[in-house]
Amino acid sequence: MTCKPPTPSVFTIHGIWPQYANDSAVPPYNSSNPCTSVSPTPSSQLPTELQPIQNNLTSLWPDLKDPQNLTVNMNFWTYEWRQHGMCSDYPNKPRDYFNFALQLRKGLNPVMGLTPGSTDTIQNFAAKVQNEAKAAPEIACNKRQGTTTVQLWEIRLCYDRQTHNIQNCPTPFSGACKNISPTHSISFPI
Repeated sequence: MTCKPPTPSVFTIHGIWPQYANDSAVPPYNSSNPCTSVSPTPSSQLPTELQPIQNNLTSLWPDLKDPQNLTVNMNFWTYEWRQHGMCSDYPNKPRDYFNFALQLRKGLNPVMGLTPGSTDTIQNFAAKVQNEAKAAPEIACNKRQGTTTVQLWEIRLCYDRQTHNIQNCPTPFSGACKNISPTHSISFPI
């Protein structure tokens, strides 16, 4: 994926995804096998539902392909709603679903104690984030396009569904970080 400038200087939201206790994803809503007894709000209603929080979403939950483009962002939010929101704790309240993610994000250090452009071991990145979040994250990596350089891709945080408190994630490393040593160095791209 290529990010269109301006690239945010702080961490943004990719999504908030319901997971089962065994750390497997709750599948998207399917009317023939529904994940909830509540009828989810159709995605066609998202523009109206999200209008009051649109500025916060654009700032903290942009589509990095074109962060200032409202159409691109709305398509991204619609995708996230269909994939995850319709089977969340807020299937008929999309604004509450998106606001919940915004509130979780606003309670965190915007850079999570990390320095853009730095290189460190996977375990040191995880320790710095754990110090900030007060819970063990899942560090996801990918490879820089056209190279073999492993880089930080996402920081995933887990939360308790009842208390909404951040909790230790069951999987410490994923993506390109999953099968390499925790002492392997990765870069934090700018």
